Amino acid sequence: MEKYLELLSEKTPFDSFVSKRYKREQFDIPDIRNSIDKEIMNIIKNLKNQQENHIFAIIGDVGSGKTHFFWVLNNLFNIKSPDFFITYISPQDTKIDDVYFNLCSNILADLGEKSLKLIASNIINIGGGKTINLDLLGLIKIKKSPRIIIKQIFQKLDPEISEFERSLIKVFIYLGAGTTFEREIALKWLKKESLTAKELKKLDIKSNDFTEKEYQEIFKFISTYIGKPLVIFFDDIEYFQLLDKEREFAELINTIYMYLNSVLIILTSLSSSWSYFKNLIETVLKKEFKNTKSLNNFTENNVLNFYKKSMEEFWKKNKLKPPQDPLFPLNNKILKIIHLKSNGNPRLVKKMLKESIEQELFEIQVENLWELKEMI
Repeated sequence: MEKYLELLSEKTPFDSFVSKRYKREQFDIPDIRNSIDKEIMNIIKNLKNQQENHIFAIIGDVGSGKTHFFWVLNNLFNIKSPDFFITYISPQDTKIDDVYFNLCSNILADLGEKSLKLIASNIINIGGGKTINLDLLGLIKIKKSPRIIIKQIFQKLDPEISEFERSLIKVFIYLGAGTTFEREIALKWLKKESLTAKELKKLDIKSNDFTEKEYQEIFKFISTYIGKPLVIFFDDIEYFQLLDKEREFAELINTIYMYLNSVLIILTSLSSSWSYFKNLIETVLKKEFKNTKSLNNFTENNVLNFYKKSMEEFWKKNKLKPPQDPLFPLNNKILKIIHLKSNGNPRLVKKMLKESIEQELFEIQVENLWELKEMI
């Protein structure tokens, strides 16, 4: 028993009880969502065929699992719908003026080189370029250089397109058909990393000191050629109201909704703020908002199952055989009290599970000390 107590004195499965965008979550109790994930998956399955956009709102109290739902969808996409892409934005770490920059940064970080090459291939194909030529006899395939592909494509484009748009097209063509060095430069350009004059000249592109308007263009460009429907998860939108940026946010949603295809916008909001945002978004979009769902709190049985699953995985992860009692170091009575005091709020449940384990450990230590004293 000592090894279990020693481990729990160092850490518990509930130390991180607040969901974060960059911290993947393992455990899920789907009962609390009223089948929201099924509804959203149905919308997503139809996105590609219908080529229309949707907005879906998820509302709930603080700690009810709104951010956690991002991980639910992320896992579902990986398992059931790999042909869709999801990205996350929160006003807590993103200024409204930097939303497109963060959208691009998140997408570029999550896409990976293979998907970026796919975007490049789509651009080359749609633009009428070819990466391969045959020799004079029509027998041997000869790979074209990016410069030749760029020349082919630009011959078919409007000569009035801006220098920025020309650079953007070039960058993606180099990503798809360039050398390793050229691809590295192209990726640095997109990520707004520092580039030397020599590197810019190598690809014949302008500086990547982008304006937010240009980042909006990059985002639209990626979304258009990504080749799969896009899901944008806007979390905690009530923070835009605290920042007096709610009108700008509604305009942003309207821009994305109007100018992109096959996009699902998911908004999460506190129940107390949603009515205000719903009216504002409906006013800006000039469209009635129908897709709204609320999250439920944990039932007593949900608390029990969540605790058991978490502890089982905790022992396994730390290479310990689970104790004979699956509820160790707590018990049914404590779990019922936790459910009652937390009112089933998922975040409070996790916080109180952590505190209850610490309390049990303290009581066990005190009991052991008394036993030792009596022996002496």
